[in-house]
Amino acid sequence: MKLFIYFKLISLLLLPLCAPAQAWKWAKSLGSPDHSTRLTSTRSYDGGSVLVSGSFAAPTLNLDNQTLHNAGQDDGFVAIANENGSFSWAASMGGTGRDFAVAAAAASNGSFYVAGNFNSLSMTIGGTTLVNTGESDGFLVKFNQDKSIAWAKKIGSIEIDEITNLAVDGQGNVLLTGHVLDRFTQTTIHSFVQKLADNGNLIWEKKGSLTGGLLRTEALTLDEDQNIYIGGMLYGAAVFDGNIQLLSDTGFAALIIKLSPAGVFLDNLLDSQLDKINALQAKGGHLFACAEKTNYYIGWGWPLSDSKTHVVKYSSNLDQLWHKTAGGLDTAQSLDIAKNLSVDDEGNVYAAGTFFSDTLTFAGQELVNTFTDNYFYPQIFVFKYSPSGEELWAKSLGGLHTDEATSILAVAEDKFYLGGVFESNPATFGNHSLHNSGTLDSFYVHLKPLRFGREPMGFLAFFDQDASSTRPDVSVPGILVYPNPTAGYFVVALKGLKGPFTIGISNAQGKLIRQSNHEGQSTEIMENIKDLKPGIYFITIQTEGHVMVKKLLKI
Repeated sequence: MKLFIYFKLISLLLLPLCAPAQAWKWAKSLGSPDHSTRLTSTRSYDGGSVLVSGSFAAPTLNLDNQTLHNAGQDDGFVAIANENGSFSWAASMGGTGRDFAVAAAAASNGSFYVAGNFNSLSMTIGGTTLVNTGESDGFLVKFNQDKSIAWAKKIGSIEIDEITNLAVDGQGNVLLTGHVLDRFTQTTIHSFVQKLADNGNLIWEKKGSLTGGLLRTEALTLDEDQNIYIGGMLYGAAVFDGNIQLLSDTGFAALIIKLSPAGVFLDNLLDSQLDKINALQAKGGHLFACAEKTNYYIGWGWPLSDSKTHVVKYSSNLDQLWHKTAGGLDTAQSLDIAKNLSVDDEGNVYAAGTFFSDTLTFAGQELVNTFTDNYFYPQIFVFKYSPSGEELWAKSLGGLHTDEATSILAVAEDKFYLGGVFESNPATFGNHSLHNSGTLDSFYVHLKPLRFGREPMGFLAFFDQDASSTRPDVSVPGILVYPNPTAGYFVVALKGLKGPFTIGISNAQGKLIRQSNHEGQSTEIMENIKDLKPGIYFITIQTEGHVMVKKLLKI
């Protein structure tokens, strides 16, 4: 076993770990080091702009000229950004406790809604004070077209009430889904879907009451006829709307429920080949989903689980048209999950998420994960499928630590926003580097070697290229690092690339040891590392057009 791991490591030493620019127009970090900032959703707003929502724990959140002030531990936020990466407006909402925005969505007239959950005893939004009556309550805020607050309301009981998603229909009504948990046992009492008018009044509510097991609803979308699709998971049995029996008798099952605009039950799907629906989008008479099927194990290491990525296309009647998977090949070490998707006007599907696999293969490309001493850390991926399910291209992004994509929004073919969180320093998006200089903490996993991480920062990036005819390279020509392994020095050779450039040396945990800047007078730079202990190091070379990470073994 040790011999196998050694040869696997030596083979990884020969591979570059970042691809070239890949037409990322821009990438921006959100938040401050050592304070958690999370981006949870990106939704279309006013043509090519995007509504961004999430949470931040720092005293302030600066988004270009917009400065938001935190009222407590965590506050929710909503912001508007355009295709040039500029934030034109932002607002925060929260009390003295932990409060989060989970999603925002716009109506056709330019007004929009923000939904989230608050643990604070109370929170004031505009002129309305919402008082928490349980462990956690949901909130819903409507903003007018001029960004003024129309109204805010609480959704909650004495239990744990959580909103998980929202959507807006063609008449400006808002749809919400979520669940109510018992505040003592944390088990599901019921899941719900609500439809509210644009003045905040409840039109109807449907509930899925659990009769045994586990029930969650998290995904939500509307089709062109304003039919409603809710996605989630079921373990055991539940009753929907008082008389619709839902039963998963073989374990976990992915759940989709279809309702009419009036809330009438139309159809449902329980798929025992999947555990949970993570995201849904209805487009062009079809329904698209990304899902997961996770296997868990006992032992040491991380993540101690595995799952393939799952992307599925259904008819409007929930008949499966195709189901595509990737990754998840290494037992207990390949948790590869598609967390969100978006469909362009041509019917192409863009799926985004994270992968733990050492190598994720898609469309003939190999996306390589950075391996540190004992653990793989999740990297970001983006897949593109044709309308027929053909694999077109893939991209990997991130750095040496935990980086996750949580949302994606396609605005045209090969043109999309990507949002999520990152812990790497740096996390690379083509030739854009985002830095998280927060404290790198460590902890033991099952009394085995340390795993490292830091408070996450959010990111928002924009990709703009007709990449369907040009599959990106998986290597960076013109940059060499040798000898490798080495006893006392290494050479960085830049063939045909111009300076200035920076060489950084990080240890196996991703901590930067030293960095040197070079103006490019020489095409070969020698770095003396006789003072470093034997072990694994990462060499980061950043030029004007490329960022590349090479693994180096000091013997």
